[in-house]
Amino acid sequence: MSSNSVSKMATITVLSLSLTTVMAAAAIAPALGMIARHFSGHDTILISQIVSVHSIFIIFSTFFFSYLAKFFNTKDLAMLGLTLYVIGGVGAAFVDNIYVILALRGVLGLGVGLIQPLSTALIAYLYDDKEKVKLLGYSSSVSSFMGLIAAPLSAYLAAISWNYSFYIYLLGLVIAIFVLLFLPRVMLRKKSNVEISKVEITKQIHPFIIGVFLSMLVFYSFPTNFSIVMAERMEPKYIGVLMGYQHLCVIIVGIVFSTILQKLGKKAKFLFALFFALGFLSQYLATNFVHVFLGLTFVGLAQGFMMPFMMSSVGLKVSKPNMAVAMGMMSTSLYLGQFLNPYIAKIIQTIFGLEPGVSAFGMSFAFSLILFIWMFYVDKFR
Repeated sequence: MSSNSVSKMATITVLSLSLTTVMAAAAIAPALGMIARHFSGHDTILISQIVSVHSIFIIFSTFFFSYLAKFFNTKDLAMLGLTLYVIGGVGAAFVDNIYVILALRGVLGLGVGLIQPLSTALIAYLYDDKEKVKLLGYSSSVSSFMGLIAAPLSAYLAAISWNYSFYIYLLGLVIAIFVLLFLPRVMLRKKSNVEISKVEITKQIHPFIIGVFLSMLVFYSFPTNFSIVMAERMEPKYIGVLMGYQHLCVIIVGIVFSTILQKLGKKAKFLFALFFALGFLSQYLATNFVHVFLGLTFVGLAQGFMMPFMMSSVGLKVSKPNMAVAMGMMSTSLYLGQFLNPYIAKIIQTIFGLEPGVSAFGMSFAFSLILFIWMFYVDKFR
């Protein structure tokens, strides 16, 4: 199937799948401060798992994504993922037990674990090289556009009642309608003599597997800690606006992603890795709103570049018969970084006797320097 044979509505539907992935955490992160107050008798690390526990379940389902792609077409996979997404997301609005909420977040994660690699694999599979680079940038923008809307809306709903923010996952029902009407039925994994082993695929894309892991390990200190830190300084609705601004920065970079690559070339990945470092250093040292604003800007710009860069690099390097396996690996690594972030932060805080919250930004600053160094290996590999 060529790019020209894909309808506009099919493209819109493929991009709409990206809306669900950012909302897994971003939609609920602004409400985390209110949720923490409601469950004040529980440990902070347990509360923070509301925005990260789904990651381990995503890892589980992405691990099996390439296997399921042998037997189910893209429309069936999307509907299965969206069903789990809505049940796990909206279901948390009806319970008042932190452990049940975490279990439902796991169900949400199983759904996202099917949707995320499917959305990137479809772009890499259906479109030519020029279009896939552009569309992966758009995919990042679309997902963050939803984050831009969801962040203040979630904070507003949480201000009414801590559990109302979970209703935002009803969006999955709207996307399901588009999937039923417009998503092409494609078998991502057909029997082919050019399909290679997972070991060989790993050799082809391992710099990007590690790169996306480091990127998420760096970035995820933001959604897991920003709301909790800022809850002591301002009202929840303003926290949502600030987190929405960070998504706006991601949107801008995603829209011009292909242009950035054309203009800056190899320099781009080093520049945006440094943006991560500058962003989290600003957040760590923040004593006023200007520091917070600069931190949000740099973190948003860096995140807006790194995700489509990693995914498009894999999309250009791997053949179509191996795309489902490759994108499954990338998704597994991405969400492993998400899941491990709060635990690594907790270990570092315990060892050095640091307070939770702001110290996680310092950790991300350190890991962003490692990401910057890793870009030299990526540059050599490419």
